[in-house]
Amino acid sequence: MFGKLRGKTYVVSTIMAAYLSVGMTFAAGEATYNGGLQAYKKKDFRLAAQQFQASIAQGNKTPTVLLYLGHAYFGSGDVARSLKAYRDLADNFPSSSEALLAVQQIRRMDPNMARKYATLSSRSSASLSSSPSPSSSASAAEASKQELISKLVIVEPKFGHARVRQQTIDIVKTAIRRLDPRYSKMLADGGASITIAPNTLDRWPDGGGDTVKLPGSDTLIAEAGGQTYHRENTGPDINIFERPIVRNTKQLKEPFNDEELLRTAFHEMGHGVDDLQKLSIDSRFLSLQAQDTNALSSDDNAQYHYYIRPMETCAEITGGLIGHNEKDPETANVIRCFPLTANWLKQQLKF
Repeated sequence: MFGKLRGKTYVVSTIMAAYLSVGMTFAAGEATYNGGLQAYKKKDFRLAAQQFQASIAQGNKTPTVLLYLGHAYFGSGDVARSLKAYRDLADNFPSSSEALLAVQQIRRMDPNMARKYATLSSRSSASLSSSPSPSSSASAAEASKQELISKLVIVEPKFGHARVRQQTIDIVKTAIRRLDPRYSKMLADGGASITIAPNTLDRWPDGGGDTVKLPGSDTLIAEAGGQTYHRENTGPDINIFERPIVRNTKQLKEPFNDEELLRTAFHEMGHGVDDLQKLSIDSRFLSLQAQDTNALSSDDNAQYHYYIRPMETCAEITGGLIGHNEKDPETANVIRCFPLTANWLKQQLKF
């Protein structure tokens, strides 16, 4: 599902959503660290930076808090202090995975300064050095998968809902790892964020998801497994939901099965690539998709009617291609039903 945010502003930079799901405690500076996390989640980046700085002053000198500090300063518009926090992290904790992320941000902000850290991976621990080095385009693309994973946002439940299961988080991580590296890099560089929530109601309690239906469908938004929104100032806002709602209540059903969750993750990341590449609004795409739609049998039209919407055709096929998930039964049937569209997308995406 794809749409535009209306009445809300969700602007999350490509370097502003890391480690929100990390549950860490600290003997020193714990209260201020947790205060910083809460402010960060609310996008009060100025307050978050103050809290993280206070936590460090109280003795919490860990790579994680320094990474958060850099992100928070950047979010508040203080680029100089953001850069300093990233440099402090890379200088003092060169063997940490956080340092690799910090260097990626330094490279974006000040390529000349980043040269100082060109050998960081060779000085890192085995876990870091085993990660692809950002020095080559291929390894940088692979590193983008870890970047997307490290920035996963896990939404806390509301309405008495259960927390997102670790199993679901692992499925989304698997989907990210399976991405063609060209497109994980595109999403990471393009500022995409990926959020996992029990249901759309947990992220947007007042969004009307339990009453509003998807366009051209009898399905409520809160019954869908995902939503992706366009954001004007940064990349796509990709959301994956673990459970559908029980109609006329705030209660949730059992989680979608693993196959559905995996396909949804690819579908929504397909929307993300579409948002960055503008595939589904290309006149050539629309012409071919219309031809495929007109050629559908009555049975296929009834069964796959949801995919008649150009954005949904594009997302399902694109997600299947970039995630190498074309053999999923649903995805395979959409490719079969829209052959001209699928061939055009393969050419554009170079598959």
